[in-house]
Amino acid sequence: MFRRSFLLALGLLMWTVGCGGSGPAGGGGGGPRTFETPAALLAAAAPVWEPSGATEQVGSLTFKVPAGWQEGANGGGAVMESPPDKFGATCIIAVEAPRPVATGEEARYAQALEAASALLVEPGDRLTDDFEGPDPLSRASRGASGNGWDYRALTMRLIQADGSVYDVLSLVVRFGSQAVPVIAVEPMSTLRCVSYDGEFGVDVANVLYSLDLGSPAYDHALESSLIGEWFSSDGSAGNLYVFGANGHYIDASAVGGVVEVTPGEWRDRYASWAGTGDWAAVGDTLAFFPTGGQPTGHFATRFEVRDSSGVWRESLCWTDAYAGEPYMYCTRRQE
Repeated sequence: MFRRSFLLALGLLMWTVGCGGSGPAGGGGGGPRTFETPAALLAAAAPVWEPSGATEQVGSLTFKVPAGWQEGANGGGAVMESPPDKFGATCIIAVEAPRPVATGEEARYAQALEAASALLVEPGDRLTDDFEGPDPLSRASRGASGNGWDYRALTMRLIQADGSVYDVLSLVVRFGSQAVPVIAVEPMSTLRCVSYDGEFGVDVANVLYSLDLGSPAYDHALESSLIGEWFSSDGSAGNLYVFGANGHYIDASAVGGVVEVTPGEWRDRYASWAGTGDWAAVGDTLAFFPTGGQPTGHFATRFEVRDSSGVWRESLCWTDAYAGEPYMYCTRRQE
């Protein structure tokens, strides 16, 4: 009921934006804002977060190691480990040397499985899907960057011989004919680096968005793929972004729950909020120009996840920050 009521409450707002047409852009523009490079976009809308840290090199590949992480060698690649969290858990991200990319869609997922197996599996261990099902190839995702690379990935569980369980995300990032395996592993349900449905945390994003294997080829593929409605919900709160083809957007949210108004007396409380403005994207960056507000830039990825029935679903994640702390905000396309 919450989600249906929330979407119905937004009906009037959606009519003000539309997903097509060429009405005037919010903020006083005469049409969609356009930028030729991510740098130009981020100069107009300061990023809330961007990759940082020491630059590491693996062959001809470079990337940034998240600040405060420990670095080490891993054969021909590199391995990084995070500081422990309050429970003592750490995340490990390995970046392996470039190699020829596998030919064919399913072969690329097999390449992701092979890379994770070679790095992690010892006698008595096994890799499963992220529900501990027998087929680690079943939970696949695929995404593209407007900076000239795309990836195929698997979300898995590593069950060790001693009973320890870890979440694993194995991505194979393609630059032309070359593939770069990037593998993240952490104790089960830590959710720092490996999340659900192909999502990943800011530390993985720090590595991915800084990968450089030659000159990037910026395009507007992200921009053209965002038009439409994107929704997220955690059960008690929901948020909807509508990106219009006219360069205009709305952002509407609602939250519901119960509060104690007097000792022993509880009442339902609901709140809603909506904003509007212009949006633009180029390469792997997305910017919001809210009406009457401060523009912000975000690194973003649109990707698809294959569920257990074989259906592909679209997701969109971008970097955001709360009280100065960065995080990955993810939504799903509404049909």
